[in-house]
Amino acid sequence: STGPACTELTTIFDVLDQKSISWRYYAPKAGIGASYWSGPDYVEHLAKGPDHVNLVSPGTKVLSDIADGTLPAVSYVIPEECASDHPWPSAQYPQGGPKWVAEVTNAVGASAYWQNTLILVTWDDWGGWYDHVPPPILNANQAGFRVPLIIISAYPANPGIPDHTTRNQASVLTAIESIFGLRSLNQLDAQTDDLSADFNFSQPPVSYGAPLPARAHCSDSDAPTPTPEPSPSSSPEPTPIPTPTPSPEIVFLTSGTSWTVPSDWNPA
Repeated sequence: STGPACTELTTIFDVLDQKSISWRYYAPKAGIGASYWSGPDYVEHLAKGPDHVNLVSPGTKVLSDIADGTLPAVSYVIPEECASDHPWPSAQYPQGGPKWVAEVTNAVGASAYWQNTLILVTWDDWGGWYDHVPPPILNANQAGFRVPLIIISAYPANPGIPDHTTRNQASVLTAIESIFGLRSLNQLDAQTDDLSADFNFSQPPVSYGAPLPARAHCSDSDAPTPTPEPSPSSSPEPTPIPTPTPSPEIVFLTSGTSWTVPSDWNPA
């Protein structure tokens, strides 16, 4: 079902449509958990027009599309709340976010898509955590605190070495525009590069390697019913709150994106 469509603006999906390039936005089912993170549901022509068929839920449908060989050219993959790395589900689903990302990347890595698929993992905000590096002041709204971007590809330029280039999140859009030869949206995407410096297409593709630690995805709809408050006459032992397991570098993941890269993409 559609979300509370309340605005109109040109999106990357409209630019993809103009070139007849396939796309899907995999997100939680409406009305459950993190469905309010589904950005296209707030854009009227996407939520209520013919493109609504590309808003796919549940987001776990991406796994069967990978297995079936029906992944579109561009895919946005949004986690359920239990795999969002926000604090409130962390005790119940330790490392839910990293393991959900691992489930998706393992699926791509084990498929025929691996050699021509670029996976970008990023976050929608910095999570409120302390950052010793003050953000540059560009205008009244920019820039915010740093968020990581993890690039997973068969053609890494410098595998395992951080790229300290300052960018904004619109680099995802700029990369899509560069890969598919699309026009710029002429907003923030015009202020950042297309990430091509992080790839080396002159080398043979590297193998995906051993699967990352993963688990069956959590589901917001499967969350247990809260335990009723005890009556005043009873004195049960307090239930200890589980301590989240120490997490890897991507513990604060909230949203991930991926798209298939054409085999002839080789930006200068």
